[in-house]
Amino acid sequence: FVSSKFKIINNNKKKSYIKFLYKNFLKIRVSIKYMRICLLGPGNIEYHYFRLLKIGKKRFKEEIDRIASILSRKKVELVLLPAKGLPYEIAKKCKELNKESIIYGLVPFNDKVFGIKHLKDYMDKKVMYKFFNTGDWYKQHMTIALFGDVVLLLGLSLGSLSELLDGLYIYKILAGKKPYVGVKREKI
Repeated sequence: FVSSKFKIINNNKKKSYIKFLYKNFLKIRVSIKYMRICLLGPGNIEYHYFRLLKIGKKRFKEEIDRIASILSRKKVELVLLPAKGLPYEIAKKCKELNKESIIYGLVPFNDKVFGIKHLKDYMDKKVMYKFFNTGDWYKQHMTIALFGDVVLLLGLSLGSLSELLDGLYIYKILAGKKPYVGVKREKI
């Protein structure tokens, strides 16, 4: 949401700057056509849904179809990590149901520790509209929930819960609710 309107006012006025950004950000988001939904959920479908929750494959497929059907009919943009798991399966089904679906992939292209080789099979341009570079895996994990206007949490894996909670924490920092944390917005 960066535009020429957003300039650093003065380091001494951080609180008013955060309020200024937040107020202007809300005005800009209201004028955007689509709500952006961040999809978070387990990557290991077999373990989380079939073994732990004992959901049958038929019911699981019906749930994917139902969720994707609702999302593909609404004017929404989807944001997710293009990787093995439920968020990708729902995004793929949305694209199948509505070729006009706008789906963004968040990928840590600059990561030197873990790399992104395991994501290559899911970085399908037939499904994804565009990719955004989130830097490295640490930043990806901490900020993924911030890329949506809302988060649709599709299951309670440790990774998806942690992404949700990390996003909430970073949001609190950006909204000025943690003034004792001395980090600049631009660094996040």
